[in-house]
Amino acid sequence: MYPEKTRGQHFLIDDQYVKRMADASGITNNDVVVEVGPGWGILTEELAKRAGKVIAIEIEEKMTSYLYDVILRAADPKDPASVQRPDGILRFAQNDRLELRHGDVRRFWDQMPTEPYHVIANIPYHITSQIIRGFLEKTPRAPEQMVLMLQNEVADRIIAKPGDMTMLSLSVQWYGKPKKIFRVPRGAFWPSPEVDSAVIQITDIKRPPPEETKAVLALAKRAFAQKRKQLSSSLGIASTARPQELSIADWRRLAGRA
Repeated sequence: MYPEKTRGQHFLIDDQYVKRMADASGITNNDVVVEVGPGWGILTEELAKRAGKVIAIEIEEKMTSYLYDVILRAADPKDPASVQRPDGILRFAQNDRLELRHGDVRRFWDQMPTEPYHVIANIPYHITSQIIRGFLEKTPRAPEQMVLMLQNEVADRIIAKPGDMTMLSLSVQWYGKPKKIFRVPRGAFWPSPEVDSAVIQITDIKRPPPEETKAVLALAKRAFAQKRKQLSSSLGIASTARPQELSIADWRRLAGRA
């Protein structure tokens, strides 16, 4: 089973980082976990040992079949039968702790759990921001937390403080509090990527009122499109600050004056 170059796949092969991710999440057998891009299932197996239920979403059909053969059939070799539903969800009756969904996670926003759940994943790097924003904004319920492995450079952008803020850091920190937990060397993957990775944890996730969110993010988008300019010239606001220098509280205040 080989990674798909066209999707930029790099499979995690060092299980010490899998255990560290699971430990950091603090999940128990009372928790529901959503995993995006399980690949070979190294993280899936660890999550299934700890969580009450794991929903793993894999876009590659061959990987979904592999996960079924290696994880689910191995767990219950006497009954490998599965039920295929029209919506692309594979439910395995003999392993109710694990549900495999075949398809693009961006098709499933409205099918995410309505009960409390956690997102723990080594996410596809080429759609990192879409995945994070999708869970924070588009699902029926925001996750309790997100523990994500992603490119180290992107992790640093997400956790940035005023002075180095970007549209990405603002759009994540508007909903929750991200922090970097640990760095992951490129040698922990196969094939080895050109950059190191990192694991971040987003906690205290809340969804502010939609109108407030719309006002703040629209204002910020305009400002970051001209980030070299002071806000007074790009937004008509009497301030000498530039958008990368503002805090979440600053953006909330400015949007209230807009």
